[in-house]
Amino acid sequence: MVSIVYISWHEKYSMQLFDIRPLNFLIKPLSCDRIEQVVRKYLKIAGLWSKDFTYKIGHEIHKVQIKDIVYLESAKRKLILHLADGKKEEFYGTLKEVYGEQLQRFDFLFVHASYVVNYDYIATLKYDELVLPTNVILPISQHRRKEVGQAYFSIMERRRAL
Repeated sequence: MVSIVYISWHEKYSMQLFDIRPLNFLIKPLSCDRIEQVVRKYLKIAGLWSKDFTYKIGHEIHKVQIKDIVYLESAKRKLILHLADGKKEEFYGTLKEVYGEQLQRFDFLFVHASYVVNYDYIATLKYDELVLPTNVILPISQHRRKEVGQAYFSIMERRRAL
């Protein structure tokens, strides 16, 4: 599947492209956020944007929908997957790998060495902790506070633009 995105300084050309049906028409100057939105849109349309989280328990591969993950917790060498329905799943792995390979692109925040949280389930963001709708309180590590705050507000702004 091929999609075309036109980029120009002149908005007047956008109407001439209607018959061609481009994926999008971007006006210069471009922002990284706007380019990212277009790429995400393409991946979703092309079916390349998986909405499932996969993990392995023993020799079995399991999957859950990304939207159902509230947060992941690291306890020693195991990860505990906390789901919206209250269920928990345990499997071996590291938060860094899971976050980088599957969750970061879906607006999860790496708030602590032991926690990765789904933005959609954050009820309150405080300076040193966040509160989930279930009144679970998770700490934000000191060295991640600035990064978490910036990422949180960046996600909020990007979603407002959609």
